[in-house]
Amino acid sequence: MNVFIGLLVLCTSIWVFSDARKIGVKRSGEKAKGGKLSVDMGPLGWAICCLLLWIIAFPTYLIKRPEFKKEYQS
Repeated sequence: MNVFIGLLVLCTSIWVFSDARKIGVKRSGEKAKGGKLSVDMGPLGWAICCLLLWIIAFPTYLIKRPEFKKEYQS
C-alpha cells in the first residue's frame, strides 16, 4: 500500500510539472495580499510542493489550473 501511495504522489507530481510547463505557468514575483496564501510558483516549484505536501498542493493545483490556463494561454 505504501508503494502505491508513493507511486501516486510521484506520478501526479510529474504530471503537475509537465502540465504547468505546457500551460506556461511562471513565477510573477507578486507578494500575497490581505493574508492570502501565495501560489506564485513555476512548474518546478509546483512539482516540489506536490512531492513534499501532496495532500495540500495537488488539490490546490487542480483548483488553480483553470485560472492558470486562462491567464497564461490567453
